[in-house]
Amino acid sequence: MNPRERYAAVMHYQPRDRCPIMDFGFWDETLPIWQEQGYPAGADPDLFFGMDPQWRSCGCIMGLWPPFPGMQLVDEGETEIVQQNDGVIVQRGKFLGSDPASPAPHAGGSRELERLLQAAPAPRRPAAPALWPCLGDAAC
Repeated sequence: MNPRERYAAVMHYQPRDRCPIMDFGFWDETLPIWQEQGYPAGADPDLFFGMDPQWRSCGCIMGLWPPFPGMQLVDEGETEIVQQNDGVIVQRGKFLGSDPASPAPHAGGSRELERLLQAAPAPRRPAAPALWPCLGDAAC
């Protein structure tokens, strides 16, 4: 079975030669540590570890557009509170951090959220690549 057939079989509860081997990704901080232990610099971890191909992009923006500005709000030494590009405010480690945690709610509440939304960049329509078909859009 090739990876595509294997994935389709799993998604349709059909027999397959094995389960797909995929990972959610690797922390940026992990790769330099692995390099000290012999991992080749610049190698693709998925290829190096023999995982099945994964979808890296779908050819479109899947997150908020335009994104919120990513910024550090509070420096707490080994951790920091940041606003991510999705607008979520999290507390995360600066090095070898785990998944980010939600900080305690701040006093601003919904008024503070409204202020952040007002400060977000205004949406704009990106130009469609020439290869995209016109889907009933008057601008095409």
